[in-house]
Amino acid sequence: MKIPALRALISAIDEGSLRAAARRIGVSQPALTKMIRELEQELAAPLLVRSTTGVTPTAQGKVLYERAGLALRELAGAAQEIGQLGGRMSGQLRIGAVPLAVMLLVPETLRTFSREFDGVHLQINEELYIEQLMNLRRGDVDIALGPIPDRLPPGEFHVEVLMPVSMVVVARRGSVHASA
Repeated sequence: MKIPALRALISAIDEGSLRAAARRIGVSQPALTKMIRELEQELAAPLLVRSTTGVTPTAQGKVLYERAGLALRELAGAAQEIGQLGGRMSGQLRIGAVPLAVMLLVPETLRTFSREFDGVHLQINEELYIEQLMNLRRGDVDIALGPIPDRLPPGEFHVEVLMPVSMVVVARRGSVHASA
């Protein structure tokens, strides 16, 4: 499998259109179609369902989409690490954060991190923590900021406590909900 063909498939699925995917990766639509057809022939499986409204992945296409995305992120990470070993602190750090972390931790982090590592682009996604864990497992984010969920499988993630957080329920004095 060729990396440009994997990028073509990912773009087609992300965009839902061969024309938009071709524009996104900077090739002609016939060239993109040819790359995807070669992948389908190599795997002996259909990867996309084509219709007048665009393209959608087949079950096989979804499998390759997930694995190809992970492989491309791993290769990009390897290139970043190699550059860092040569003294260049550059690349991208993708952070998933719950809204509370975005309000409390991210502003100061942005100021200090950007000063120290100006060649590293930070991408911050704000979502609920369960979604962030799924993104972390898939490799869509590098770091997740949020609460530690109950029954987190031991050893799956490296966890570092940044701050204790206590959440409380507050009701006004005399409220019927005060003892709820």
